[in-house]
Amino acid sequence: MEAGQQALLVEAIRSGQTGIDERDGDDQTPLMVAIVYGDAALAATLLALGADGDAKSSDGETCLSRAIDRADLDLIALLLDNGADIELASAGCHTPLALAAVRGHVDIIDYLLGRGANIEARGEMDETPLIEACLFGQAEAAAALLGHGADRSARDAFGRSARDATVEHGDPALLMLF
Repeated sequence: MEAGQQALLVEAIRSGQTGIDERDGDDQTPLMVAIVYGDAALAATLLALGADGDAKSSDGETCLSRAIDRADLDLIALLLDNGADIELASAGCHTPLALAAVRGHVDIIDYLLGRGANIEARGEMDETPLIEACLFGQAEAAAALLGHGADRSARDAFGRSARDATVEHGDPALLMLF
């Protein structure tokens, strides 16, 4: 988003012409758009004006999930520093930690756990972030979660453990973890 567009958006919000959490045609709030563009300065301004850091789009994406998809640690920190819910699930019932595990973002896994994310949070099918990492072939993410003390014996709704998910995936790097 260009500087001129940012200024117009902020002025429209300040003047009341546009709501701080008003949705566009893609069901995104201005904050979500700022995150998609990786615009931390605009995101900070919008949060200071009262934007909802926990807003969800109709497709179930959250502000945090969009920042995690970008692998943008600065935006993730900004959202959490401004009250975003570290456990708010996005599409597919992924918590931010589970999404970071699925995407293989080890630095984000470490950061979220340092901020108090629940390492054993359960998804829609009762899967943990560790099981998710294994299902998606993310060996480094699985290793990071195990290093932080993830329960390797936890089972999902299908009775599947992280090791079972690893065997299903067949990745040698994952198999070496178990």
